[in-house]
Amino acid sequence: VHHRQAMVGLTEGLDLLIEKPIASSVGEVDEIESAAQSSGRLVGVAYQRRFEALYRTARRELRQNKEKYGDVHTVHVFVCEHWSQTIAGTWRDDPVISGGYFADGGSHQVDAAFFITGERPTRLRATVDRRDRKVVIQTRVEAKLTGGITLFAHFVGDAHQWREDIIFHGTRGDVVLKNGQEIERWHTDAMGRILDGEEGTS
Repeated sequence: VHHRQAMVGLTEGLDLLIEKPIASSVGEVDEIESAAQSSGRLVGVAYQRRFEALYRTARRELRQNKEKYGDVHTVHVFVCEHWSQTIAGTWRDDPVISGGYFADGGSHQVDAAFFITGERPTRLRATVDRRDRKVVIQTRVEAKLTGGITLFAHFVGDAHQWREDIIFHGTRGDVVLKNGQEIERWHTDAMGRILDGEEGTS
C-alpha cells in the first residue's frame, strides 16, 4: 500500500521517507515521482545502510583513497538468511504483493553497492528460483555498472544463518565488508582491518 500512502502524503504537501518497496510496479513509482516533482516535495526510500558506519567507511576508502585500491572492476555480494522458513501466513508469502527474498532483503545490498561505488546499472541478467515455494527464494544477479564495473550477487532466502558479505575488487586492492560487522583492506594476500571508520547511525 506504499503507493496509495505516498500519493495521499504528497497531496497533503508532505515530504516522504518511504520504506522499500516504494511501490508494487514501475508505473506506481512513475506516479510517485511525477507527483513529487509537481508538488515540489522530497521523496526518499529508506535504505539505512547508506547511513551506517561500515558502508560510509567503504565509500570513503574507495573514493578518497583511490591510490590504495585503484579502479573498482568487480563487486561480489553474497547474502543469505533463514527467511523462507518464517514467512508462512504473512504478506511476504503472497506472490501478489511480495517480491520474494530479494525484494525483501537483498535490495539493501545492491543499493549499498551503488552508494559505495557511485555507479549505476546499465545491463542486468537475473535468474530466480522459488524452491517449491509461492514466492522467489533465491536470486542470482549479474550486472554491468557504469564505470566498467561488473556486479555479481547471490541471495539465498532458505539458509540456516544470516550472512552479508560485499567485496569490492580494485586494480590495486580490495575492500571487504564481512557480515555487516567488519571492514578489511586486502593488498596481495595481506589483510588489514580498517579501524578509523566513519561516523554513522542506523
